[in-house]
Amino acid sequence: MRSHEDARLAFLEGDIFTLLLAVVDGEVRGALEHRVPPPPFTELSLEGVIQEASKLLDELRTSKKVSRDWRSLRDIVQATAGDGSDICCDAYESAREVFLQLCEE
Repeated sequence: MRSHEDARLAFLEGDIFTLLLAVVDGEVRGALEHRVPPPPFTELSLEGVIQEASKLLDELRTSKKVSRDWRSLRDIVQATAGDGSDICCDAYESAREVFLQLCEE
């Protein structure tokens, strides 16, 4: 298993599409209350998914409360275990694993 820092770096430098796959239906906004809710994930086109993921990644990179954000995401990611989309289910579990590593204390 990667260290917390290795997991964080992998996440921040990772594929933005995979990032959004880990948080189905835009639930990640719970950790970023000021964020405008995105459309439901299942209603987005592939291009829309990538755009939403880009916005989210930028917000997480610049957040002053990054460690809190990781912890806030943990329960969401655990709750969505096995819940994928028709767009790219295969990437879901690997993205979820990175999120859970980030949330480790």
